[in-house]
Amino acid sequence: MTQGRLAATKRRAFTLVELLVVIGIIALLISILLPALNKAREQAFATKCASNMRQLHMYLMMYVGENRNFLPGVPGQTCTINSTPYPMAWWMFGTGMMDLSDGSMIQYMPPTVDGRLQLFNCPDDTADGTTRLIDSNNTVGNRNFTYSFNEYINWTGTAVDDYFAKPHAVNMGQVLHPAAKIFVVEEKWPNDSSAQLLTTANAPGTQDVPADRHSGYGNQCFGDGHVERMTPLDFYARCTQTGDPTRNIPANTSRGDDCWNWFKY
Repeated sequence: MTQGRLAATKRRAFTLVELLVVIGIIALLISILLPALNKAREQAFATKCASNMRQLHMYLMMYVGENRNFLPGVPGQTCTINSTPYPMAWWMFGTGMMDLSDGSMIQYMPPTVDGRLQLFNCPDDTADGTTRLIDSNNTVGNRNFTYSFNEYINWTGTAVDDYFAKPHAVNMGQVLHPAAKIFVVEEKWPNDSSAQLLTTANAPGTQDVPADRHSGYGNQCFGDGHVERMTPLDFYARCTQTGDPTRNIPANTSRGDDCWNWFKY
């Protein structure tokens, strides 16, 4: 009986070759499935990012609805609490760091600072929570947000810190064709809440650059709340009227679909 059991045990054991074959098959399956899993993960991150931007647009519109159709002012790098007599939607600690503890829009947002910061961050744009790339030279610094807002929210249409001597930013009635204009911006390296992606009619800003973190695309949220995925080239092509050969944008692109300059079309 004992010899029979030993013989059965030996017959049930895997050989080294069989184990190697099984391991090889598992490795092959992983190599086949991993790209699909990574793609699904990236799609989930891009979808979550778009959802964050839609929520920010919703909060903007809630503010507009209770403030006579005016948008809130958004802060520049040095707009810290009590640094300006004019109300801001929220404040900054300085370059790259949002202070969401107070402001005229806070009442519409999640109830905690951590919840608000989570809303302002794309899951694809993370490191240890605050340390991230902050410029085109791959400089790493403190940055705790992903999204900013079209500079034209503010009266002057610039990111200067003493924006306007008025209690609000622009009136929604001043925005021509809002469904075709970008409101909430996914920047590659945002430094404050006012995005200057076009400093002239046909040139990108020196610091503010459209994001490409979603497999070459970035999300951009328009005035009606819809979000489009756009490459930087797509962005410049749609937000430029005279073309730019350095970015392969044809001259004569005056199609009347400028998505950046709010008061132009």
